[in-house]
Amino acid sequence: MRKSVLIIACVAFIASATVSAQVTVGSQKAPETFSVLELIANKNSGLRLPQLTTQQRNDLTASPDFQAKRLAEARGLVIFNINTNCVETWNGSEWISRCAPLPMLTVNPNILTFTSAAGGGGNKNVAVTTTLPGWQIDGAIPSNINLSGAGTGSLTVGVLNANAGTALTSVKIPLVTTGGPVTLRDTITVVQLPDIGNITDTKFPTDVTPYVGAFWRAKQTGERLIRIPRPTAAPVNALDGPWSATVIIGTDWIVLDTLMTSDQNVGWRTDLSPLPNEANVHSYENSSFDAIHSVSGNQQSAGGTMSASVPQIYFRIGLRSTLPDWMAPARYGLVVLVYRNGGNLATQRIWIRQGEEADYLMRPGDPNKAGASVAGGRLLPAKFLPYNLTDPNKNTVTAYGSVPALGATSAGGGGALVKYPTQAGYLFVWSRNTGAYHPTSPIQISSWVTTTPAAPTTWNPATMETCPKGYRRPTDITGTASTGSANNSEIRQSLWINPTNYVPNTNDPTNNVMFGYYADGFFDRRLIGSSVTGNVRSTVASPGPDVAYTGMLFYNQYSYASLFLPVTGYRTTATTGPVGAIVEAGKSGHIWTSTFNTGSSPLQLGYDPSGTGTCRMNILDTDTGVTIRCVKE
Repeated sequence: MRKSVLIIACVAFIASATVSAQVTVGSQKAPETFSVLELIANKNSGLRLPQLTTQQRNDLTASPDFQAKRLAEARGLVIFNINTNCVETWNGSEWISRCAPLPMLTVNPNILTFTSAAGGGGNKNVAVTTTLPGWQIDGAIPSNINLSGAGTGSLTVGVLNANAGTALTSVKIPLVTTGGPVTLRDTITVVQLPDIGNITDTKFPTDVTPYVGAFWRAKQTGERLIRIPRPTAAPVNALDGPWSATVIIGTDWIVLDTLMTSDQNVGWRTDLSPLPNEANVHSYENSSFDAIHSVSGNQQSAGGTMSASVPQIYFRIGLRSTLPDWMAPARYGLVVLVYRNGGNLATQRIWIRQGEEADYLMRPGDPNKAGASVAGGRLLPAKFLPYNLTDPNKNTVTAYGSVPALGATSAGGGGALVKYPTQAGYLFVWSRNTGAYHPTSPIQISSWVTTTPAAPTTWNPATMETCPKGYRRPTDITGTASTGSANNSEIRQSLWINPTNYVPNTNDPTNNVMFGYYADGFFDRRLIGSSVTGNVRSTVASPGPDVAYTGMLFYNQYSYASLFLPVTGYRTTATTGPVGAIVEAGKSGHIWTSTFNTGSSPLQLGYDPSGTGTCRMNILDTDTGVTIRCVKE
């Protein structure tokens, strides 16, 4: 009886299939118009494919009927191989395992960066990986390129000639797979930079700020985290494409990699659960930092591809060795990032410094941007410290008159240095007292004294200087209230590659400045947000006495020296805004000199990278609250 029922059911199924040419199994649902056969799961059930051993599969393949139709009707046949536990499909020439890796060709890195010199600073290796039988160079090799290892897992690439021009040059090396069912292609872009002074730092999209430098103390070597996120404003794909970071200067002591930091409390690691706790982020207050967060090996380049699925450029910079002690002269290096910006090749310099002792940016006798001698011979440069001045007690006083005096350094008082170059430190008035005023809190300090000009108007280091012993405020000699020769200016000869005469409140074309973030082991490990005055993507650890900012980096294209100044804002007087209020935090920076402009007000270095990207010497009321950056006596 059961056998008769089964025969009747099969006949009905065949008759139905013959009439409609479409079948649904497991449901009364009509099949979709585009479906020949639909299988509807009944509770916990699925499709069980024909189960064949490898030998049975091979016997099937060798059968006369299969061979006669292997290029046509047999294509698409599917089995389950019980020896390999894999689904396999016949493609007309071979069985393709669904467990096998998909056809793939990868090139790492996609961009190779060479220096301007003949030979480009040495050959570079590219890892080439494919799941297909092989690969080869697709076409002629560019004339300036030297290649070896084609078709292997490691391709060695070099450049032959120097780049004597003022712009980068680039050529492409196309790769193509050989054998296999498909053909895949990829490209290596070979970039040869111009001279370091001619490298262009390409402007990023408006909602993206790059890193412009990194800093270590003499005895530090651990990771600095370089992260440039994908734009969030249209076009969001402006930076999509391959990128590569390369050590250009400092190849014997600077190393790179793309390993994600192991610190679970780095503030921008919002991909983690639970979210990071910045209060526990690792820093150099932890004596084991270098051991925990080392960048090992001797890798001189790191690369990747920015995309919607990998929405950032990220790499680590570390050092291979330390300096003898804090008094050792600083050493400098350079990493160049090459990336796609709007589909075009773009570059960004990242200036490297190790060492915390005061040092020259521009050295005595250094030429100008064009390589010509500076008028007067550049005789007055001073050695700047890499840190701002702060209150060693980190007072939180909210009333002007209640802020305790630090006292002059000569009398055993004075300020202390912040721990990191990006930190603002405290704000100081020019001469009225030696008090240190909080950089963020409260927004407005009450009872701010606004008598201008405030006596004395002559600098007296014995009673006014708060820089640590052996250091002082820089000077700027103006000559008159309206003009002053750069030949007599310490600060302009120290920082400007092209020193200019003083014209009040006029931006100077310094030609050796960059605006951006600075990876000093503090700023790069925290989530970047808005300042207390609302300037976005500018600030970490705010509000608080350790607040740190983006800023302006000065560099010397001849010695590779660099100096970073954070954009701290300032506390205003009656003539510039709400009395005692902090303004332009995260937007503009200001540093007192010890120079009083005859018949006017004291001079300060002002820099506004978010606007003009240039610097200027100008006057401020003596009771303005401004940061101090000291120079070596």
